[in-house]
Amino acid sequence: PLERTINIIRLLIDQGLMAEMKTNAHGELEFNQGHYSFSLPDDKVQAIYEQFGLDLLSIPRREKLNGNKHFSSLMDQMEDKKNAAIQQAFAETDIQAAASHCAEIRKKIERQWTPQPPGKFFKAAAAHSAGDETLLHASLYDIDPDLVSCKTPFLAATQYINLDERFFRDFFHLQSSGNITEIQELIEKQHFNDAQKTILFYQLAASFPEHIPYLTFSSRIPETIDYFLLTTVGKLTLPALKALEASSFDTRTTDIRGRPLLYYAVKNKSLDLIEYMVDQQYPYRGYQFYSDALHYALSSWKVGFTANDLFQTVSLLMRLNPEIDRFHLARMKVIQLQYPKIYRQIVDRFPQLEVDEETPFPVSGCGL
Repeated sequence: PLERTINIIRLLIDQGLMAEMKTNAHGELEFNQGHYSFSLPDDKVQAIYEQFGLDLLSIPRREKLNGNKHFSSLMDQMEDKKNAAIQQAFAETDIQAAASHCAEIRKKIERQWTPQPPGKFFKAAAAHSAGDETLLHASLYDIDPDLVSCKTPFLAATQYINLDERFFRDFFHLQSSGNITEIQELIEKQHFNDAQKTILFYQLAASFPEHIPYLTFSSRIPETIDYFLLTTVGKLTLPALKALEASSFDTRTTDIRGRPLLYYAVKNKSLDLIEYMVDQQYPYRGYQFYSDALHYALSSWKVGFTANDLFQTVSLLMRLNPEIDRFHLARMKVIQLQYPKIYRQIVDRFPQLEVDEETPFPVSGCGL
């Protein structure tokens, strides 16, 4: 209905969004915001103004950039912003000198540590296991637990939703207005598959954590929580986790991928969630042949923690008294090589994580 379209346009304008507008071959005004578009003849534009007091021609215009004209200046601006961000983050004023220093460190690391591609280990383990999956995982774990994760097929528990235009408009409007009841009614009318319904549940759980105990549209609630989707699609927050705890969900079990929720909190670098779950004694380990949360935290080459966040995360996880194995120490060997100051800070507090000349590096390149 036209009135609904007008309301959506007003909502977009209130949020400060601009649009590309032009006259098409039919003499109609084309409005393109990116997520929402339409075209109207001149008399309709005038009628909307007279009936609803909305002047479409007054919407701020967002001109489409000409690549040839703007590319060079945009690249210069991006480079300036990048350098400014580096200076602020690392207190470095001479960016070129710092970059050269980093390049030298990288070469030094490559000379001392050359991880092997995982394919060679997969082939050998497959031959040894003779089709026994448990034996295959045990063989790979004995080399490095990350190999088990790389070898295990990713469980695609969902398909991403291709929302039709009308559903998108209605969902966008209701989500912005915070009307959870009407959102539930809107979803109930759709013919989504189970995976799509599940994705919507995680989106709503993140947007309206206070309503989690009341999201009772049973055909939309997954029987087993997929922590991966909850923390990536849903962007799990501490209020949402507490709301899940207050509902019927068991957040202390492993998910369909065999991992505990704490692992995903570390994976997503969510310090507030990590601290809360450690305080609440959330389970630390999942499937016996998977890497644990500390393995992942210490995988500095792929996690991307800041120095302070890495130290805090390790400190929190060590409160759970995890059993330190050779794979933790192998990862500490990499940290010692890459970030000697962080390494020293960690081992001064946790001497059980100290390595020596005989400590081997990780042999696997899985996940690099």
